[in-house]
Amino acid sequence: MKTFRVLSLAALLAASTGAAAADFSYDYLEGSFGEYDDADVLYLGGAMGLNEQLGLLGAIGTIDNNGFDVMVLRGGGLFHTAINPDLDFFGTLEVLYTSWDTPAWSNADDNDIGFAASGGIRYAVQDNFQLEGKLTVVEVDPFDDGLGLSAGARYYLNKQFSAAAGVASDAEFDGIWINLRYDLK
Repeated sequence: MKTFRVLSLAALLAASTGAAAADFSYDYLEGSFGEYDDADVLYLGGAMGLNEQLGLLGAIGTIDNNGFDVMVLRGGGLFHTAINPDLDFFGTLEVLYTSWDTPAWSNADDNDIGFAASGGIRYAVQDNFQLEGKLTVVEVDPFDDGLGLSAGARYYLNKQFSAAAGVASDAEFDGIWINLRYDLK
């Protein structure tokens, strides 16, 4: 709850701060690492705009949870539109494929196909600093299906390289993540 209050305060301060017009990029390559409950998560992904509002995205990720190894492939589409010069709304719809290997004693190796849908906002506090939040609905095994929430902050080292950190919580995991991104435009 304390984390939620800190993020809410940061968002409130950001909303009251003037900022230059944002140039949100939806063409990028990125890598992330997360620590969720007892699991280590590593993910590589990217997005490519098709026009001013639509794009494609995809990712591959691994989750190592004390001998339970999960591989996740994601792919789908994204939509984004400006609410004002400093605020963007985005939505995604993705197909997910999961394959998990379990310790020999559990005999529960399996795979599944499901989906994820999300919607969120990106807010440019200033030219090189953005806040982001999103809600996601996931339906795929072996994870508990349901609603997830994530929030983070992104700092641009220059026009193409950025680093981000944030928190996430859903029906399965609660944790923190870090991200490095290379913008292609």
